[in-house]
Amino acid sequence: MGFVLGEIMGPATFAGGWAFLMAYTGVVYLISVEYSRLIAGVLEPPPVRAQRWALFLVSASILLAAHCRVLTGIFECAAVTLLVLLLLLQGNITMPDGSSPISFSHIASQVFGVFYVGYLPSFWVRLRAIGPALPSGAPTGFLTDFVRLIRWPLERSVGCCVTVSCVLCIIAADSCAYFGGKHFGKRPLIVVSPNKTQEGAYCGLLGSVLMALLCDKAWGFPSDPLISGLVGALIFCASLLGDLVVSAMKRDAQVKDTGSLIPGHGGILDRFDSYFFAAPVAYFCWYAYLKYHSNLPPSLIRFKS
Repeated sequence: MGFVLGEIMGPATFAGGWAFLMAYTGVVYLISVEYSRLIAGVLEPPPVRAQRWALFLVSASILLAAHCRVLTGIFECAAVTLLVLLLLLQGNITMPDGSSPISFSHIASQVFGVFYVGYLPSFWVRLRAIGPALPSGAPTGFLTDFVRLIRWPLERSVGCCVTVSCVLCIIAADSCAYFGGKHFGKRPLIVVSPNKTQEGAYCGLLGSVLMALLCDKAWGFPSDPLISGLVGALIFCASLLGDLVVSAMKRDAQVKDTGSLIPGHGGILDRFDSYFFAAPVAYFCWYAYLKYHSNLPPSLIRFKS
């Protein structure tokens, strides 16, 4: 299943547009299902009707974030809608055993779910939508020179560059952190994730920064090693935070994995936990860079924010 996801998400990320939107929305839907099952390990399962509304709002927030002009406030609208719905139904819907109505804990868990698996991932869509294509006079790297040589129709847009770079930084951080923790790890990092070590975190930070510098050379954007290295470091910090949040959830639910969709690796949420907080961090970093520091003409830069 992990290979299938890679085969779908990889080309979709490069393609952008509807291909990326639909593939990513499908992944987010699967994550939201696992989130509902995960909180069921801590609380009594929420009413089926409430779960359906939550999943609908999660998927709708992704679509709206990509294609609606009125994007600011979409999370607030989704959360308030769900909150009002559950409050209105609180006295009319009972739990599966027929004993107690919806509690505030159920309402809070579902509203947090809309934020965590709906609003945060929507920044990947916004990040990929930064554009349009870089002008012909912009610096190029060895990757863009190579794909031009083999005549591969790669869209060299800002959104494509920064999205692929962010994904590669997270992969490098996870891989280096695992390697460093396994071979050099001695000092524990945090209680909620006993297997993580400080040495592994340092290796992950180094891996993310080096990958960011490599992507700078590969794409020819932003062609500024200092900016690329700084963004790589911030992406690592955000990815580590996302990993720790899911570790805390699993610790409360007393489960090892969030699901079993990927044999030997757990669920989709286990594989994508590092990506949740990384997307908004990367988006706002590049937003600030392009708006206040870039030499690109302002007329070429468009954001969906």
